[in-house]
Amino acid sequence: MPIHSLLDRVVDADTPTLIKAYEKRIEKMEREKLILDEKLQNNGKPMHTFDKMFEHALQFLSNPLELWKSSNLIA
Repeated sequence: MPIHSLLDRVVDADTPTLIKAYEKRIEKMEREKLILDEKLQNNGKPMHTFDKMFEHALQFLSNPLELWKSSNLIA
């Protein structure tokens, strides 16, 4: 249910308990909206810089025998 629909219901409501419930729901939806907006802004952005990832890849590939022996693929 969109936030504006809940706001319309708050305006029409006359029971304090009902109004409070609508207000809590609106607050929750606003928080969720902020979280989604933040995730959307970060969508598609790399988690690390190219240099850091390149260095990590070179370190990983520098000694494959040691990685094979340790069976730890997370260097």
